[in-house]
Amino acid sequence: MISKRSFCRAAFALVLLVSIWFSATPIHAGVLPAKSELGVSGTFVKPKGDSAIYAFDGQVAMPVDTKGYFLAGPKLHFDSDDAKTAAGAVLEVNFGGTAKSGLYAGVNGLYNLKDVAGTERYTVAADFGAKIAIGAGGSGFKVFADKPVAGRGKDDSVITYNAGLLVRF
Repeated sequence: MISKRSFCRAAFALVLLVSIWFSATPIHAGVLPAKSELGVSGTFVKPKGDSAIYAFDGQVAMPVDTKGYFLAGPKLHFDSDDAKTAAGAVLEVNFGGTAKSGLYAGVNGLYNLKDVAGTERYTVAADFGAKIAIGAGGSGFKVFADKPVAGRGKDDSVITYNAGLLVRF
């Protein structure tokens, strides 16, 4: 029987390889009418008397199908705690495609760039939210909830709620 850890590592490696392949191939340039998406979100907290805490996420998700229902691509996470800075991949399902607003669900796998003794070096998180298009181009906002389901942070019962900008091109 395959262990949960081995399964998560294999799934993360597969997502990363698919993302690299999609990034390196020109299938989204002219062949597919669906749009790619650049999504950015971040948080900044400055408690009185303490150091600032910040996190910033950026991803480029490219269409896998002609309507933009399925997207894949690379993702980066920068954090004030350098032990949480990570790189990886994202897979998303847009229930309305990339032409308009709609709900979406996704999964992202991140590999932490700094090893911390006693913790996993990867995180797999599930997202669910809405993409709100403004104007004819489809760019707008992205609001979503995010929860680690494997790796670092999986034992926390914390669900984060996020908002960010979405640029479709």
